[in-house]
Amino acid sequence: MSTKEYTTTELKSLLGVLFLIITWSALNDHTVKWLVQSIWVLVGIPILFVTFSRFKFTPLTYRLVFIHAIILLVGAHYTYQLTPPGLWLKDFFELERNHFDRLGHFAQGFVPAMIVREILIRRSPLVPGKWLFFLVLTVCMAISVWYEFLEWIAAVAGPQHVTDEARKLLSLAQQAPNAIVAAKYNAQAQQLITEATKVKYLAQQGDVWDTQWDMLMAMIGSISSQLFFARTQDRQLSRYGLVTKQVY
Repeated sequence: MSTKEYTTTELKSLLGVLFLIITWSALNDHTVKWLVQSIWVLVGIPILFVTFSRFKFTPLTYRLVFIHAIILLVGAHYTYQLTPPGLWLKDFFELERNHFDRLGHFAQGFVPAMIVREILIRRSPLVPGKWLFFLVLTVCMAISVWYEFLEWIAAVAGPQHVTDEARKLLSLAQQAPNAIVAAKYNAQAQQLITEATKVKYLAQQGDVWDTQWDMLMAMIGSISSQLFFARTQDRQLSRYGLVTKQVY
């Protein structure tokens, strides 16, 4: 098969648009949470840019990365529970929560699957098949788990969210007649602060199984990506001469 010349015109356009979206997304009043939710873009895009001369991904992979970045930046700008598209769907279908974060975690499995798959095909002895499918899935699941750890660390290390009710309890603790009553008020206040901080940073929206749902959506995304786009990726790998072994 004759190879096709690899051009960068489209990639430059995508990069320019993405820079504008990053600038817009950063204009918010929740810097720490924004950094946690957009870190994949802030770290990943520079890595792709720096390594481009040594490792060019297929156009399909770059397009998917661009779409994923937009999802992350929109969610980070508004916070996922307040993202307008999710709120519109919530009102229209009378849902209990904003499900935009589910889309984000689906993309967290869908897009990295194509990145990991391409790296393994080009830098390992693996060829398309069951083992490649399985290893791509496990790497994507590991990424999802580490992101949940990152959210947890941000919630623990970040500023605590003290509600008005918690402030009242802390004030009552200072005025308490004895240490036992003061300890009771402090414990109640701390519980409220912990719950408010979880809501602020983890965006569970009242769903105690939110973490499990997040990882499930990433798994579904990884499986779907490989089922629907693996052959397209293989064709582009051959078409642009990015791989020497037979993949298609």
